[in-house]
Amino acid sequence: MVNPLSLLRTCLTLCLVAWLAMPIEAQASVLANVNKTTLVEGDTLVLRIRTRAENSEIDLAPLLTDFRVLSQSHMTSSTSFSGVRNTFLEWELQLAPRKTGRLEIPALTVGNEQTRPIAITVLEMSPQQRSQQRQMVQLDVEVNEHELYVGQSTVVTLELLYTVNVNGTFADVSPENAEWEQLGERMNGITQRNGQEYRYTRFHYLYTPTQPGTVELPAFTFNGTYRQNAWAPAQTINGLQSDPIPLQVKPIPDSFPANARWLPARDLTLTEQWSEDSLSVPSGHQITRTANLAATGPARHRLPELLSNQNLPSGVRAYPSLPDTQQQITNGQRRSVRQERASYLFGQSGEYELPEIRIPWWDLDNDQLRWAQLPARTIRVVGPATLPLTQDAPTAQTTLPSLDEAISRGPSRLYWLLMILFILNGALLWYLLNRPGQPWLISLRHRLRWRPRRRLPQRSNSEPAASVANKEPENRHKLRAKGPDWRQPLIELAHSQQWGTLLNTLAKQFASDGWPDVDAVSARHQKPNFAALVRDTQALHYGADTGSEAEQRLLSTRWEALLTGWQDSKPVRSKSSKNDRIKKLYPD
Repeated sequence: MVNPLSLLRTCLTLCLVAWLAMPIEAQASVLANVNKTTLVEGDTLVLRIRTRAENSEIDLAPLLTDFRVLSQSHMTSSTSFSGVRNTFLEWELQLAPRKTGRLEIPALTVGNEQTRPIAITVLEMSPQQRSQQRQMVQLDVEVNEHELYVGQSTVVTLELLYTVNVNGTFADVSPENAEWEQLGERMNGITQRNGQEYRYTRFHYLYTPTQPGTVELPAFTFNGTYRQNAWAPAQTINGLQSDPIPLQVKPIPDSFPANARWLPARDLTLTEQWSEDSLSVPSGHQITRTANLAATGPARHRLPELLSNQNLPSGVRAYPSLPDTQQQITNGQRRSVRQERASYLFGQSGEYELPEIRIPWWDLDNDQLRWAQLPARTIRVVGPATLPLTQDAPTAQTTLPSLDEAISRGPSRLYWLLMILFILNGALLWYLLNRPGQPWLISLRHRLRWRPRRRLPQRSNSEPAASVANKEPENRHKLRAKGPDWRQPLIELAHSQQWGTLLNTLAKQFASDGWPDVDAVSARHQKPNFAALVRDTQALHYGADTGSEAEQRLLSTRWEALLTGWQDSKPVRSKSSKNDRIKKLYPD
């Protein structure tokens, strides 16, 4: 009695053998399958794509709409049956659905072909599963101020709390109509929440709205995996989001000066220093004023200008330097500093009053307008005028000019003097070297004159030197002899149609020196092209089709013609460096 199980096994084996024996064109060229078509929210699936080796490119863009690619890998495999060798390439992608419901893995383009779409069903978590996951992994966001002015910065604290092993990343956050800046590096530690111990990863950000109104802080999203212990399987955390936080952004108060720069701050100080202890200076003497503004809260690029050239009295020339701005963040508070320096030159005697400096700012702690002020200064200039007011900018007496100042002023007089001396010395040296009738100069000129080195042709020990000069340039680099009858075995291999042995023999023949450049010789003597002949031989030997008997004979004739041409024409080798890698004749 026939065993049904044995009969089924025999039928399956015959089907598999028949499928493998089919030409590769008749088989399905691109196959796609998944390990499961129904999964629960937070779970992942594996997509495998199998195709022929020549389809080495895959377009995953359509897949990213409903799925995230957590990892991907690929491998190659080969099968050989009845002299037919097939090579396949297989991708393995781990996917996480972005949402629940009925989804579809779309048709993916692989090379010049496409896969078939696959339907996927993603079920929602039960309330119990969702509650259990939130107890193990939580996302918490806190904001220092929920009501703030436009241009006012507030600290946003992001915490990932977890009791299990977590691995993942946060999605990028780009708030609209706001400036967003991270404060320092992330922090790790242990904390207590609701009587339970959590490990945390904490980040701090500065959020600065640029437009008033009711806005909502964007939700933070965390994607990754977690394990309850070292032996438990990895569970996916897909789209864990923080709760949205509404913020009320107030406009600039009406009491703030309309023509001034809006400056909200916790505190602000304005100070100044003078290069002279006495404000009575002689005529033609310069005096330098340095103003410093420090504020807690605003960014350094929001601090206003301090020393303006406007409203200066007649007869005063001002030469300001570039401002120096800095900022430092300590304990979540940003401290910004702006320093400006200006030098004043008075050309005539008399009294000059430099105007006061008034900076309006908004006190955030008391919610009111305040002014930072430096009083006006009267400078007494004594003595007759010594310098015209049209002269170049003076050099500050207190400090050296910065690099930016030196670049803006351009080359110094010493630089131009050195350039003129260099040109004159060069002209004098050229005149002396080219002056006739000076033997010692002629000898020196002969030594200094540049002459290109002559490269002598390479010759063997048994070849006369005179014969090398008479040779054509293409024969200066001869192919090293491999023996008197080294070509005859190759011709015999071609006659016997042993293509694999022929390719291996040629590879070993030129393994140390690289391949000779026989294409130019083939074109000159109308012989078969070497590169085309190698490709045809590879395709015939390694391809799926072994070729007809006529094709085999034609290929043998072409090899015989090329090898005979090598022996008659003595082909030249291509010029290549020692570091060039030897090209392989056959694939790995």
